[in-house]
Amino acid sequence: MNPLPMGFLTLSIYLTFSSSLFHLTHPLCHNNERSALLQFKQTLLIIECDIGYPKTASWNLEENSECCSWDGVKCNEDTGYVIELDLTWSCLQGSINSSSTLFNLVHLQSLSLSHNDFGYSQIPSAVKNLSKLSNLDLSHSNFSGQIPSEMLELSRLESLDLSANSLLLRQPSLKSVVEKLTKLKKLDLNWINISSSIPNNLGNLSSLTHLSLIECQLQGVIPSSLGNLSKLAFLDISSNEFLGDLPISIANLASLQQLSVSSCQFSDQVQSSLKKREDQGLESSTFAFDWKIVLTGFVSGLIVGVILGNEYFTKIVEWFATNNLGWQLKIAIKRKTRGHRN
Repeated sequence: MNPLPMGFLTLSIYLTFSSSLFHLTHPLCHNNERSALLQFKQTLLIIECDIGYPKTASWNLEENSECCSWDGVKCNEDTGYVIELDLTWSCLQGSINSSSTLFNLVHLQSLSLSHNDFGYSQIPSAVKNLSKLSNLDLSHSNFSGQIPSEMLELSRLESLDLSANSLLLRQPSLKSVVEKLTKLKKLDLNWINISSSIPNNLGNLSSLTHLSLIECQLQGVIPSSLGNLSKLAFLDISSNEFLGDLPISIANLASLQQLSVSSCQFSDQVQSSLKKREDQGLESSTFAFDWKIVLTGFVSGLIVGVILGNEYFTKIVEWFATNNLGWQLKIAIKRKTRGHRN
């Protein structure tokens, strides 16, 4: 038997090595998950859109059967399971129900369907099947109805964005969300009808860094427990109907970079309070806060800069005419150390 040519052996070894290397860097898609993705695609239409592009157009067996390389799909490099599905701005239209094969992707850790059109369908209760989710973004996607209680079974969630949908958060309530989803770092519920007060237990979300509750029909007094959110960097509670004023405990938010309270019931009180302090001559006053406050009015503009230190603070105020369209209060923490005390 004649020995194989050396060139043939070299080529065989190279091809074997290349194939092994490909599978090491590109995990093979599981057949059941490939099928689930394709069936999910078939239930939705691809429409014309000015922003984004139809990511699912690349999902087909003819051109590429390896679903881990499809647009918007990311697989675990070791197991090959689909762990991320990002279909943001994907020009999708249709509805999703609990029988959707989307919910067969039980290894998903991140799911974004934002900026699509799901025809005012309700968020399916089968979302609970995706129990490994740490990130869920359904914002700006035309979902409607009551947020399902099953969503609260996603105990690993660290980021939840349901903003800009025609959703209700009544049963479950915001209080229930806070009780169940204790690992949240980001919570964005803008323009969702909550119609309740901010629950006192919100202060228990010790990992929270971002909280946005714009125009949620929130009422009542803001609880002082808000000051317990030591990692909170961003807080926007604009366009709600609060009573009273901002709790003094906000001074405890050492990580806070921006606070927006435009068009809130207490906005005028904040303005009047600052104006009163100006009239009293703040230049020689001393406060227990360590804050830099910038109050910006809309349109024509109002700028009030107040630097408050533990020892001294200086203030520069420039008032410009406003069109009475509301206020945005931004609080940026800036610690200033002076070498002597009063």
